[in-house]
Amino acid sequence: MTETVGPLLRAARESQGRSLEDAEAVLHIRARHLAALEADDYAALPSLAQARGFLKNYAQYLGLDLQDTLALYAATALRPTPRKPAAPAADLPAGAATEPGRKRAEASPNQVGVRAANRPRPAPGPARPAQSTLVRPRRRWLSADLLVAAVFLLGLGALLVWGARELAASLVPAPTPTGLGQAATLPAVGPTGTPPTATPTATVTPEATPTVDLPTPAGPLTGVNVTVRAEQRIWVSVSVDGQVAYAGLMPPGEAREFTGQSVIEVTTGNGLGTRVIWNGTDQGVLGQLGEVVTRLWTLEGEVIPTPTATPTATLASDPAL
Repeated sequence: MTETVGPLLRAARESQGRSLEDAEAVLHIRARHLAALEADDYAALPSLAQARGFLKNYAQYLGLDLQDTLALYAATALRPTPRKPAAPAADLPAGAATEPGRKRAEASPNQVGVRAANRPRPAPGPARPAQSTLVRPRRRWLSADLLVAAVFLLGLGALLVWGARELAASLVPAPTPTGLGQAATLPAVGPTGTPPTATPTATVTPEATPTVDLPTPAGPLTGVNVTVRAEQRIWVSVSVDGQVAYAGLMPPGEAREFTGQSVIEVTTGNGLGTRVIWNGTDQGVLGQLGEVVTRLWTLEGEVIPTPTATPTATLASDPAL
């Protein structure tokens, strides 16, 4: 019986006529690791734990007794290597001192001084400049990445400011004509020294006038023709013969023309900003500022719908009461 596991593995493999490559194809263990097991070179393996696993699979593949193989591995591979004790300094012979120490001991102070004096000195060269104080390089705060990020943030900020201004401009209504208010004058003093009583005057609000000429329908008109023009920013809904033809916001100056067979209904959320032309005739604005107005136009002309009474729930009397 061999003293180590390696020769036992190699002898079993060679007796079966197998190569390391055959064992590698079956066990999926590299051939160099198997060769290290056969050479008892456990330092070439990743670790002792993996070496024991490789050995177990290899022994089973070769048909060896697993318990005997692992016991032989534990007795040889895991056996600690004895170390030779260092000889104490007192046991060394008198002449066994190290060569440098012996030479230093034999050298006399005079010889040391003469040796130092005979040592060749370097030729004088140009004077070295005084070593400057180490200056740490300043940290660069401005880099290409920071510059690109700053430009991107500035562009984004400008875009946000522009969008906010456009949104605010779209939400602010167009200026409406204001009425001529009463002129503020100082009260005149009468003969008796008391000011006369001021007579209040009514404020007159003129109708909104179109900024451009009103559109005129082209050619002869057939049926009901209604043109809705926005004097201010308005929301309007138009139904033609019972079908909704348009519903949305109209900016100031925009005009839309609608043609129906019997009736056209116009509903606006701002009567002062909505002007209607019926069959080429200007009907004026529909109401006051911010007033919700609904008007109908037929072949005969404008029709104001009558409001319907909202039914109210009445409490039925209980006969038992």
